[in-house]
Amino acid sequence: SSWLFNRNYLLKDNKNSLLANVHYNLQILMQQTSNRKETFHHLNLVEHYASYLPSEERNVLLSRVITGKGYSYLRQDKLDSAIWILQSGEKNPDFSVSFKPFFNMVLGSVYVEKGDYDKAINYLVKAVFNSNSRNVTTRSAFKLSEVYRIKNRIDSAYFFAQMLLDTLRIFGSANYE
Repeated sequence: SSWLFNRNYLLKDNKNSLLANVHYNLQILMQQTSNRKETFHHLNLVEHYASYLPSEERNVLLSRVITGKGYSYLRQDKLDSAIWILQSGEKNPDFSVSFKPFFNMVLGSVYVEKGDYDKAINYLVKAVFNSNSRNVTTRSAFKLSEVYRIKNRIDSAYFFAQMLLDTLRIFGSANYE
């Protein structure tokens, strides 16, 4: 749907929307190929084009930018930077509710890497139970299973491992690390 023209937008708004979405998808490619410099370049362009859009779409895109930057910092093992940028999103009242599960998964994953398992559990549980994305569900369930195994809470580790397997079985496959 992000490639469709919005009948309620002016032509320039449609142009900015399309450009923001193109750059958002390019940053995903850069993220997957570990090209950090280009990842941030495209995220900054998403932010630029989004700033010209009506508030609802702008908020979704800016939520994606914050989460994308946090995820990139996580992948670079810059955990304090990831927490800093993600907390700015958490404090933002305009943060898109629809993007919250992915955001919670990323922030929970950062806390896993920092060894703050209680905070990790808090965010990952929110992600797994509020997600409508198999990607977020599988990745969050996997992380929760890991954390509970580390904490020697085997029943909980098993529960989330089983959730992961059930989700994979239902959908066939998912993008998880």
